[in-house]
Amino acid sequence: MSAISRSPCVAISIPVADVHGTGVPVFRLLSAASDIDGPGDLVWEGPHQKAQGAHVRRFRIEPGHLLLTVWSGRLHEVIYQTPVGYDDGARLQHAFLFEHYGEGVAWNELFDNGFGKSYLRADGQAHASWSNVDFHAFWTEAFHAVKW
Repeated sequence: MSAISRSPCVAISIPVADVHGTGVPVFRLLSAASDIDGPGDLVWEGPHQKAQGAHVRRFRIEPGHLLLTVWSGRLHEVIYQTPVGYDDGARLQHAFLFEHYGEGVAWNELFDNGFGKSYLRADGQAHASWSNVDFHAFWTEAFHAVKW
């Protein structure tokens, strides 16, 4: 196993919340990189494939992985790769994540491709997507313009 080098721009210490018992850590988009705490074992880190200057860290969490993307010194993207199926736990996790990252603002559905859905927060400040199988992603509008 190769050693993972630490990036000076991503010293990860935000307390993670799990108020609904979903077992997944949550974060605040736009938190300073120095305020973010890695929630599990770091398994990979490196540059973002599409966004120049962005740095991704992948952590092992139960029941899968979590990716945190820092760009311009701030957390701009959180991706949950957590296969949970279609049971009550999955519905609870889905509702909890959308409530948290919605920050009291409604989500407007942009499209449904049959595999998952994409949303824009009503204030235009954040995006979300999810597949009906295994992932949820939340990112800022500023990062959306850079990565797409």
